[in-house]
Amino acid sequence: MWFTYGGLDDISNQQSLKIKIGYAESDDGISWYNASTALDVGGDWDKTNVESPSIIEDETVAEGTPTRYRMYYSGVDNAISPDEQINADKGYGIGLAYSADGKTFKRLEATKSPYQKEGLVLKANEKPSVFTDSTEFVHISDPCVVLKDKKYYMWYTSITHKDSATRVGMSISLATSDDGINSKKEGVILSPDQEWEKNYLE
Repeated sequence: MWFTYGGLDDISNQQSLKIKIGYAESDDGISWYNASTALDVGGDWDKTNVESPSIIEDETVAEGTPTRYRMYYSGVDNAISPDEQINADKGYGIGLAYSADGKTFKRLEATKSPYQKEGLVLKANEKPSVFTDSTEFVHISDPCVVLKDKKYYMWYTSITHKDSATRVGMSISLATSDDGINSKKEGVILSPDQEWEKNYLE
């Protein structure tokens, strides 16, 4: 099992909260043991939060190979203000890390990232001139990835803000990729259109 957990590095400092991804094992799906950190926070765009993991075991890759397991995850640096996240294009993004055993993961090298940032494989669009319910700006998160017929399908949450105080909406979008690193955004595939959903869907 892979899961998200967090805690304060300094109990007296609420700004020291770090969110990480853990790993645990079970023989019956009820009692768990060998809990450990699978992916720690990074040093740049995912400096405070790594969360919402989606794991793929690529059976075409030999066991023990460093890329046997792929972890797609959400990441952000929440040490900066919401306004800076918006104005400096530093909202949530989606990262990729590899593992030979599925227990400890290492980020994709910066030189292989489409954005030249360690781990980062997908980020939100640039600020649009016109905002709509289906606009993708500031944050993308919560990846769910499937590998089928040698093609990667990633469903993720698109979160749009006009400014730090005005969230326009949240929808579910799709991206596809031939290598799991360089993706083509296919756009929003599900938007909130029911009264109970309001403008939030993830």
